[in-house]
Amino acid sequence: RSTLQDKFALSAEQVEGLLGMTLRRLTSVEKDKLVEEQGVLKKRIAEIDELLSRKDMIHDLILEEGMEIANKYGSDRKTQIVQNAQLELKEIDVIPNNPCIIVYSSKGYIKRMNRNTFSVQGLRGTGVAGTRLRDNESMEDLFYAMDHDKLLFFSTEGHVFSIPAYSIPAASRTASGVTANSLFKGAGITIASVVVVPGEESDRDVVLLTAKGQCKRTKLEAFKASMNSKRGLIAMKMKPGDELKFVGLCNEDEDLLLTSSAGYALRFSCDSIPRLSSSATGVKTMDVGSGQLVGMRVLPQDVPSAESLEDAEVSESEDGEGEGEGEEVDIQGPSVVLITKTGLGKRLGIEQIRKNKSRTGKGVKVVKLKAGDSLADAIVVEDIGSKVNDVVVSTANGQVVRIPLQNIPSFRSRITRGNSLVRVRENDTVLGCTILQSDD
Repeated sequence: RSTLQDKFALSAEQVEGLLGMTLRRLTSVEKDKLVEEQGVLKKRIAEIDELLSRKDMIHDLILEEGMEIANKYGSDRKTQIVQNAQLELKEIDVIPNNPCIIVYSSKGYIKRMNRNTFSVQGLRGTGVAGTRLRDNESMEDLFYAMDHDKLLFFSTEGHVFSIPAYSIPAASRTASGVTANSLFKGAGITIASVVVVPGEESDRDVVLLTAKGQCKRTKLEAFKASMNSKRGLIAMKMKPGDELKFVGLCNEDEDLLLTSSAGYALRFSCDSIPRLSSSATGVKTMDVGSGQLVGMRVLPQDVPSAESLEDAEVSESEDGEGEGEGEEVDIQGPSVVLITKTGLGKRLGIEQIRKNKSRTGKGVKVVKLKAGDSLADAIVVEDIGSKVNDVVVSTANGQVVRIPLQNIPSFRSRITRGNSLVRVRENDTVLGCTILQSDD
């Protein structure tokens, strides 16, 4: 009795009633419950059978349950339903805006690759093949863009064509790509330079420089027609024996940096270059002597320059014969990465390069060269701060090396040789380099 009371919380009278019932009576109680449950289940089965046999009942039930859920959990509609609306869906609306690397060769083959195609390597690496080259073909350029950016293709004859970056077919690292002429209506052209135009940018000027140093500025809006069509426009009139070589975007308050194969750099204000029509030829700039122009870069705004050469100049006799001579320094602000044909390179603070009062002249020496070597390229790096950027170096034979920017040395003196960044193979030379920006 006490056990039943404690376990089932029964009163003394209830316990006595249970103990007074015979087993037959208990069994009868359970049988009645089972019979009752059977009747309920048969009735439910009959209802479900009838429901499944009649579509109208199914629809009514769905509607009833749907209304119940809507009344309990429903909220106001977030979008608007418009009858007979004209939906204009463009190709760019369904393409993600991913970062990419674009490569083109001397025979006009071009392709687009994922920015992570090349893994980071240490200094003096030989790299991996960045494209498959044919006989007597070399890599011309490698640059960074976003898939939604507009690309302005300038030919050596001075014409400009435009296509979005995503229209260049994606390809693997070792593929050749497609011919650039198949992407726009410009059969037989040779690409001189490609300018990346982000978003809807149109306030800047396009600055054009020829192989013989002729330079001019033209409003980017003047090329708006080419940005909306694959048909080319005249961008610059070429003098006999000259060809377009470099193109970039600039503002009047920015500086241009021209570099020559002899290791000299000329820095001057963009507003010293006249703004001319697309059919004009341009004005004279850097004197390269027996060498040639190897680069034109736009410098960030408000970067100071050395007022005189006396503080920064170092005589040739003070430099050693080995690599990386001179005291290394840490550069946090904007800088220039210089790399030679044999793979030697360094970083140089932009403020170490004196700003010239005019657009003409030889410039200042920014790298010491060994016999037979020459400057291959110079690229501008913004103030890196906490960002992590990599430098991608490409060679004429299609090798590509990705190097962390912080691994490239910088020296107090301008006239230093630098360290070996790339181990260049026999019969190959460094072509150029570009910056891969961080995702931040």
